[in-house]
This record gives sequence, structure tokens and C-alpha cells, in this order.
Amino acid sequence: FAMLMGTMFTIGLLSKNSEMTAMRSNGLTVFWLTKPILYTALALSFVCILLNESIVPFCNRRVEEIYNIDIKKRDEKGTFDKDNFWWREGDNFFSAVLFDSRTSSVHKLSKFYLNKDFLIDKRTDSEKTTWVNSQLGWNMKNITERKFELVEEVSTKNFEALPAPEITLAPKDFFSFKSEPETMTFMELLSFIKAQKLNGLPVKRYYPDLFSKLAFPFIVFVITLITIPFALIPARTGSMATSFMSALSIGFLYYVIHSLSLAFGKAEIWPALLAAFAANILLASVGLVLNLGSEAPS
Repeated sequence: FAMLMGTMFTIGLLSKNSEMTAMRSNGLTVFWLTKPILYTALALSFVCILLNESIVPFCNRRVEEIYNIDIKKRDEKGTFDKDNFWWREGDNFFSAVLFDSRTSSVHKLSKFYLNKDFLIDKRTDSEKTTWVNSQLGWNMKNITERKFELVEEVSTKNFEALPAPEITLAPKDFFSFKSEPETMTFMELLSFIKAQKLNGLPVKRYYPDLFSKLAFPFIVFVITLITIPFALIPARTGSMATSFMSALSIGFLYYVIHSLSLAFGKAEIWPALLAAFAANILLASVGLVLNLGSEAPS
């Protein structure tokens, strides 16, 4: 929207003051006149990709941690289930409600020990599991251990603290278990998909978000391309109100189309690659047609 407004003001004011008309009457094309704006938009699209691979995921993770831990206190109430995640190590499965990167601790950890018949032999629940160091690994606190000896018989034991040598992951590895794609970079999401696939879990719904990390930053270029023809309207009408409303509507339309296409991709109605780039392809084509049409005499 910053590029949309900047393009609208720049081209719109030139059009309103008939300067675009004067330059075009000397044989200059709209494309040639707007090349600096288009090059800037393309460069900013690549900058957005770099930001999405560095600053943005970290900030999104911190926002979630601050909101859910400091503000809502959901780790204390045990109701923070938005970030529930699972992972597998050998024949054992683990689930956790929340990983707090600031204290290197996992909240509401559960371990499931499976036998050869894929039935649960033992379940261990810990209120809080904290990282000690690379030598000692993880330490569980406030533990409840249940053994399923018979179908209708369960033995229960409670412990204040126990080590967790079965967990081979370090704190940094838990970031890849966050299921929200916006909290991961492209490479982190790709690694997450590979890990989920190795664990035998479905991953197709993640591919549209993966490709979207490459497609969505080009909204800067696409919106700029499609805004230029509308910015030329004041040359004919003398008013910028209509062009502003038209450009804003198209900017909103991009988000609608992109969200719908991602939904189709996650539902496996469309191929993931097409779902991620559908809005770019459609609106870039419309923008190209409108720009070619704007070359016609007034």
C-alpha cells in the first residue's frame, strides 16, 4: 500500500498537471516513463523476501510469546493450545502445548511409549520441561507417569523431577515445530515439512504456504503495475478520487484472490504452486493489459 499510494501520487499529480500528456506527446511511452517506479517496486519485492527470511518470522514468534505468555498467561492456565505440536523419536511420540524460547522450556509435555503392536504401554506427563545444558539435556518437573498394564488396569506414579534422555532435540530445534507458517522462514518451513513427512504425517496443506513465501512479496510489483493505468485517469478527468478508489479496490482484491487461492491449494483442489502464484499471474496479466491500453491516445 505504500507503493500504491506513492505511485498514485507521483503519476496522478503529473497527469493532473498535464505533464504526463506533454511527455507522451513527445513520443515517450507510459512504460518508459514509469520504469524507475517499476524497478523500485521489483527491488522492494526482493527486499520483502529478505525480510521474510530474517526479521519477520522472529518478530511473529516474539509477538505470539508476548501475547500468550505475558498478557494472556496461558502457560499458567494450561489453555494455550494454538501451538500444540507433535514429534517422533524412534518408537516414542511427544506432544507439547507451548515452547518458550526465553526460558528454553516446554510446557505440558507428554511422552507416549509404544509397543510393537503400536499400543501405548506408558504415558508420562510433565507440567514443565526445562533445558539444562548440552550434556544433561532436558529435565522434567511435576510428573505423572501412567502404565497401561492391562486393558482396564492403569498404575500411576508421581515424581517431582526426572531427566528426559529420550528427547534428543535442543531448544533451537523446537522453532521448526511451530505449525504457523508465518513464524517460519522458507528454509525452516521446508525442513518442517520434511520432518513431518518422515514422521508419516500429511504435509500437502503446507506447500501452498511454502510457495507463498516466494509469491506474496511480489505483491509490491504487481500492485504497482496495476496502479499505473489508474493513476493516469486525472489526465482525462482532472480528479484523483476515482483513481484512488479504483487502485485501493484492486489492492484489496489481490488479498481476496490470494487468500482464496491458498484455501483451494490447502484443500488440494488446486496444485500448491498454482495456488500460491494465482493472484500474481491473474493481476499481473490484468495490469499488463491495462498498461498496453493506456498507451492509446487520450
